[in-house]
Parts: sequence; C-alpha cells; structure tokens
Amino acid sequence: MNRGIHVYVGIFMIALAACGGDDSSGGGGGPICRDGLRFSLEDRDGIRVGVVGDGELRTPYIPSSSRSFGSAHWAPDGETLALSERNDESAVASTACEPFEFSTAGGSVVSFSPDGDQLLLTRNDEVDGRVVVSHLVVDVDGIELSEPVTLSAFDVAAADGSYAYSVSAAWSPDSNHVAIAVVTDEEEADFLPGHLYLVQADVIQPEAVEIGELSDAQSMAWSPDGRTIVFEDQDPGVLVVDTAAIDQVNRIDEDLLSCTFPTSESGFVWAPSGGAFLYSTGPIDRSAPCALREVRLDSDEATFSTRWIPDSSDAQPPAWFRDSRNVVHVSADGRTLLWADPRESASSPIATAEGDAIIGQFAFSPASNWLAIVRGPDVGSGELLVAATPGAPPDPATAVAVVQNPLAPFAIQWARSGDRLIVLGQHGVHVVLPDQVAEVAAEQAGWSPDSRYLALLQDGDVVMYLAGEDAALADGQVVVAQEAQRVDWAPLPP
Repeated sequence: MNRGIHVYVGIFMIALAACGGDDSSGGGGGPICRDGLRFSLEDRDGIRVGVVGDGELRTPYIPSSSRSFGSAHWAPDGETLALSERNDESAVASTACEPFEFSTAGGSVVSFSPDGDQLLLTRNDEVDGRVVVSHLVVDVDGIELSEPVTLSAFDVAAADGSYAYSVSAAWSPDSNHVAIAVVTDEEEADFLPGHLYLVQADVIQPEAVEIGELSDAQSMAWSPDGRTIVFEDQDPGVLVVDTAAIDQVNRIDEDLLSCTFPTSESGFVWAPSGGAFLYSTGPIDRSAPCALREVRLDSDEATFSTRWIPDSSDAQPPAWFRDSRNVVHVSADGRTLLWADPRESASSPIATAEGDAIIGQFAFSPASNWLAIVRGPDVGSGELLVAATPGAPPDPATAVAVVQNPLAPFAIQWARSGDRLIVLGQHGVHVVLPDQVAEVAAEQAGWSPDSRYLALLQDGDVVMYLAGEDAALADGQVVVAQEAQRVDWAPLPP
C-alpha cells in the first residue's frame, strides 16, 4: 500500500514525498504551477493540496468547489492524486498546476499499484438484499484511465446493515498480484475463518483464485519481492504460497500455534531480501510462552528451514538488520534487547532495562546504520537510546533523551536521511537532530521525505516546522486550523 505521513486521530506514518513542476503562472487566470514538496491534507471540510519548499508554505488548494472528497492517495510519480468522493465515486487529478485536471473513476480508491501503472478500486452494490463487494483495476497514464476491469466480487453480508463483515486487499510489492481477504457476515457471526484469494492484475481476464482459509482479514503479509505470501488460518502452523505456483500451499510448523505482536499489522516480519520471515509461536497446549521462530525459504527447491531464536518473546515485533541474517529482538523477560544470528544460535545484549522498566519499541534507521531504542516504565520517565550499527554486532547503545511515558506504539520515527528522528511521548515530541535534542508540544508528528520539514498536530492544527541542520526548530507555520485529521506527503518519483 502507499504510505505517506498519516495523521489519524492517533498515528502518523512516514513515507516519501515529491517535487512539483517549475513555478510559473499563466496570465489572465491561466494555470498556476508550483515547485516544492506536495502534500494532501484532510480536515473537516474535505481534502486540500499544499506545497512547501525553501522555507515557504503556500496556502493549501481545494481541488474542486463542486465535489466533496473524503480521502486522497498519491501515485508513485508524486504528482498524480486519486481522490475518493463521499458518494463512493472517485477521481484522478494531476496536481502539477492549478486548477487541477480530473478524470472520473467508479468506486472508492484502495491504492495505486507500487509501480503506479494501475489503480485498485472497491465498490459496494446491493444485489437481492445482499451486499456485494467488488474490486476493480484501471490502467493509469497520468490522468488517462482505461475502462475498469473487475478482479473479484463477493457476497458478504445482508444489506440491512445488521451484520459485520471485513474485506481487505493488498498489492504485491512487484505489482503483479492483488491479495484479497474476505470474511463474510456468517463467518464473523460463527467465528469461522475467512478466505484468501490471489488475482493476477495485469491480464485481460483476471480470476480470483482461492488459496486458503484465513483467520482474519489482516493475517497475511507479502514478501518484499512480491514472490511469496504468508498467512494463517485457524489451524496450527502458518501457510506459505509462491505466486509462481499458487495451487501449492505449504503448511509450516503444523504442531505449533501462532501468536501475535502487540504493535504489528500482521504477525509476520519479512527479511529485506524476501528470503525469510520471523513470527511468534508456541505449543498448541500453551504449556510454554510464545517465542520467535525464523522460517527461511528456498524458492527454487520449494523447501523451508526453521529455527527457534533463543531467549525471545512476542513483547515487540523483531527487526531485521540489512543483511537479512541478523535479528534484533526482546528477551523472554522483556528487559534486554538482543542482537542475534539465528544460524549460529548466538546473541549479544544491546541494551538492558532495570527496576520496573522494560524494553519498548526499537527501530533501525532507513539504511540500518543506527538503531533507536526506547526503554522505560508504563508510567514515568523513560529513555531514548541510540546505537551505531555499522556491522554485526552493534556498538553499545547510548542514552540521548529522557521521554515521558515512552512505551506507546509507533513511538519512534526516523527521517529518511537517517540522521534524525522523533520520539512521541506523553507530553510532546522529542526531536533528535545531529548533536542536539529539542522538545515540541504536539500530540503527533511526522517527517517530510527530504528530512527538512516536520509536520506536527497541535490542538487540531497541522503546523509545519523547518528542522535546520544545526539549529533548533524554526517557528512553525500553521497549515490549516479546521480540525485536521490526516496529512499525506506525495512520494518521491522513482
């Protein structure tokens, strides 16, 4: 899925941003073209599109005075924007110049394919008193759209709204397939598993092929190369499917029961290479606590090797080092962060918590050169530690900041440059720049992709700050004061 800086009432999520065209304006009310980092902003009045650059913030532009857009999704080109209307329709706009040019597409936007060539849509229809959920794709060339092609259609619930159901869809990272998870109202009511389907999206007549049952609509994860998907049903073990042979479903660890991580969308953490994943599991009879297990794939031979990671737990999701071999994880007692090589069954401590403190979230910088670690109690003062990770094992971690109540999910956010980060605490945001730490009053925050700007949510206002190389944050510029809920930075073009 596309990820920008997402400000939900709760959480920012970081991704990339983009540059626009040259500054120019046509005389006599002609188009106005702007240069800088583009972002879309959702407030109580709908969607606005803004540009920031060279320390200057332009007033966000409302895409259309006659259409009501409720959400926005940026294409990988950093310029094309898909907008969902509140009436379940959508539009694709070019944001290079104002006023925007539009094309209209039926259905609500799910996401652009990772390569930006297709747009995935969903539509709900009532058929004979039932809700039918469809997924469709359109080819995208700028704002030129092809006729939609239906990938799937599922009868999921009674149309009277009295029953719950869940449907989710996710592109493979190589843009070749869409995974669609469906749990109908009857399955929800009877605590039955749903079903997972794979669809090849770039063929003339796509077909949704069922590959297995699914415990819930989020219990699946694509490998980074898009060749493999892992998921779980309600039986012991986990299921692995290679997209080159979707009729062959491999069940691994069928004598073990999967566990879940508290701050992860799925229970699986893939290595950067796509050749292995980690998950948490334990005995079916729950006679022992959950621990980490590595599953390594040999796609050419369709074989798998598994290893336990000693002294591990499911307290936090583990993290892979850039070599796709070494792993960072929390110890079984939750008090030590360990650097482990599963192939050697060897580990070494990086940081240890004392007293009533535990290890909280930890995260590598984008290039895995640094590791940020939060440790502390549920209530009170904790610490942010940073360890240099030029290789394996890392250098000792060093405390760099005090953080109040630091154990909230998604507390650490690295800038794309890898030399600065923020930590969300109870009383504000700690901004760690080279050689200095600043604290800013805000509920949420997120970096721009060029690492120069910091968007903060302050009492319902979105404020842009310029984070200098060797100076404290400059005065912020208010973007909008209309009960802002979400901001998405446009991706950097490939």
